[in-house]
Amino acid sequence: MGEIEREGNRLLEDVKRWGQWVLEEAKREIGRFYPPDPDGSIPVGYIWARTVRCQNPGCMAEIPLTLSLLPEMGEPDSRQFLEGSARVALQIDPPFDRYIFIENKLSRCAELESLKNEFPKLSSRISIENNEANLYLHDLCYNKNWKRYWKNKGWSDMALYTQIEWSEVSWNPLTGCTKISAGCKNCYAERMARRLQAMGNSRYSNGFKLTTHEYLLEEPLKLKKPHIIFVNSMSDLFHKDVPVGFIQKVFAIMEKAYWHQFQILTKRSRRMLELNNVLSWPDNVWMGVTVENSDYYQRIDNLRQTGAKLKFISFEPLLGPCPDINLEGIHWVIVGGESGPGCRPVRKDWIIEIRDQCLVHNIPFFFKQWGGTNRKKAGRLLEGKKWDAMPVLSH
Repeated sequence: MGEIEREGNRLLEDVKRWGQWVLEEAKREIGRFYPPDPDGSIPVGYIWARTVRCQNPGCMAEIPLTLSLLPEMGEPDSRQFLEGSARVALQIDPPFDRYIFIENKLSRCAELESLKNEFPKLSSRISIENNEANLYLHDLCYNKNWKRYWKNKGWSDMALYTQIEWSEVSWNPLTGCTKISAGCKNCYAERMARRLQAMGNSRYSNGFKLTTHEYLLEEPLKLKKPHIIFVNSMSDLFHKDVPVGFIQKVFAIMEKAYWHQFQILTKRSRRMLELNNVLSWPDNVWMGVTVENSDYYQRIDNLRQTGAKLKFISFEPLLGPCPDINLEGIHWVIVGGESGPGCRPVRKDWIIEIRDQCLVHNIPFFFKQWGGTNRKKAGRLLEGKKWDAMPVLSH
């Protein structure tokens, strides 16, 4: 009997050893296609279907639309329950692990809500949306000429409307960046680029390495209706390795697309100032700098010396107090806490201090978010109200 137990244990150890070898070989061969989620879990597969562009800022991901998005959830009846779902979309949304169900019928939303109640483990990963905008997705699912459909809507190949509260559309003729200051530590664009590369998105074949996309330069010209466009949400236009000629091309397009308003945000204010005299600074360009705490006030001074007609400051992520800000020549201020995995907490008194300085100087103040690991739950209310002031445009 003892001999059998010893042999049985040896077999068990062999199975474990060879199983671990297979796992390590699989990780080595194909691991780059399955990067771990922020919580450390590893995806085991991706589902591909007819797609639309992701609505998140500048990611441009191809979002699959399929009849059943959750093929294996550990519950035997889940697949049967989901079969026949008219429209389901996977939204690439930090921390990249949420399933967004797009439904036009309230009755179907109620059914999906009951699914969440039946399988509590899924509740934190599933969101259900029902609104008029979903009619676009409905039409898209059943329209064979879907690319033509989107272009008829005037949306071309740019990202759809961004979820950044202070903008409308993102435009990324440049992707990738490198860290330069404290605010870069938990860069959302880097996390997003890593996942998009693994998903095979051609625009992120270089991952988060700085990459220019010349073929996207004229995209704003295809949007005939006026929009507020965030420029390079996935990069920094004034990165030291971006050719001056490319920056000038971006400015030329912005000047040509005079009916839009373009928002540029940089942490590299020194290079911005160095190039000030070789840039055209059209009236429809809003130039901003990121200031994480009082250590970076020099960026505001550099901004003030540029030829930009509208200048703004983004205190996001706000990582420390910012007293006695020189707001001379500044037309708009944004404040927001850090969000996503590893986010650092923001303090209410830091936000109030900046808000009060803006009120004293009559500068529009925009509070974007409290942040945290669940920024939507944390919300945007400051002292019981939303602060959504935008700069006044002169014509």
